[in-house]
Amino acid sequence: MKNFRLTLLSLVLALTLLPSMASAETNAEPSSPKQTITSYLKAIQENNVEEIMSLVVDQRYSSQEEMQHSYENMLRYKRNQITKTKIEQELSASNGDVTYVVEMTANDGSVQSSPFTVKNVDGQWRIVVEAGKDMEKDPLYVLKKKATEKEDVKADVQLTPAPSNPNEVSIQAQLMSYNFSQRLEGTKFYSIQTFDFSQNQLMLNYRQWCDSNLGRQITTNITYAVVIEKWGGDTFWGQVQVVENNQSTANQVYISGSNNGLSGAKLRFIIPNYSGPDEGKVSFSGFGELYT
Repeated sequence: MKNFRLTLLSLVLALTLLPSMASAETNAEPSSPKQTITSYLKAIQENNVEEIMSLVVDQRYSSQEEMQHSYENMLRYKRNQITKTKIEQELSASNGDVTYVVEMTANDGSVQSSPFTVKNVDGQWRIVVEAGKDMEKDPLYVLKKKATEKEDVKADVQLTPAPSNPNEVSIQAQLMSYNFSQRLEGTKFYSIQTFDFSQNQLMLNYRQWCDSNLGRQITTNITYAVVIEKWGGDTFWGQVQVVENNQSTANQVYISGSNNGLSGAKLRFIIPNYSGPDEGKVSFSGFGELYT
């Protein structure tokens, strides 16, 4: 009887440990590029932001908080709600990186093939998403089917009336406003607000200047891009480069796109590098509005 009780107790303990062992195996660190991309795609389909973040190095964002906020916002849109994935190609590079071309079917009815590169980052395999890259310009990207459903999410900012001052530029309505300061050279960042529009041209009313030139003559150079964020990178609708210091007087430029509008767009700011290795970095400020 004593031996029977010991055997029964051992069986109960073994069964108790099974779930935790299975959980540990599920959450184990991926040991290969294939395991990483597989886990990443599974996390996207499950809308598991925490798991997605653990498997990616996304160079578009300057902090984990910014990345989490953007990922949660991305999942609001049907274009980023992925219902089906299929790995179509596996391309290995001489440096050990592996690029997977993945067919992704989204909740808006669209189907696209996008490349995802897995790199060894500090001994761990991670998806690396480059900053400032137009995803649709990659030669491995293919749009197989356009969206069949419209997005139904309201943007952060709704249209506001245009200025009534007759001396202002003739415009229709304000989409969003922005304000930044002390942004270092070589950085890329987004507007906080998302916006919707249905035109093929937008007007940017801007001021920009160098707020820390370290004694050097610096002419501010900023590229303003209207983009939407996706898992493999950004899709650029249109962009314009402005090289100018105009802290005291507002100027206007137009941003043109290839189609009539976007839902849930953001304004992307791209500042190039100015300094050499032996020089200090300079920073920049600016503010303005985007109009239809």
